[in-house]
Amino acid sequence: MGNFGKIGAFAVDGQVYAQPLYASGISIPGKGVLNVVFVATMHNSVYAFDAGAPPSKALLWQVNFGTSVPSELLFGRYGDIGREVGVLGTGAIDLKRGCCT
Repeated sequence: MGNFGKIGAFAVDGQVYAQPLYASGISIPGKGVLNVVFVATMHNSVYAFDAGAPPSKALLWQVNFGTSVPSELLFGRYGDIGREVGVLGTGAIDLKRGCCT
């Protein structure tokens, strides 16, 4: 038992509201077959990290989908969302279509 717990942390560019997603056995061109964690941020970015690598070497790719929106414009001055809104909802992984090509 005793091997459950936090083993690392990955730096991202904004707050994370969406659930990070994990997929095992993903073929990444030039990297091999890896276990991957996908993280979306409120700065409108999505990251893919090698779940088995140390944080300093784990980033596989990152993409930004454009400028985030100030949360005050959407929720008013007293909303419970931080200062910006980008990717708020949890995405999905379609393993049949492939990944990361």
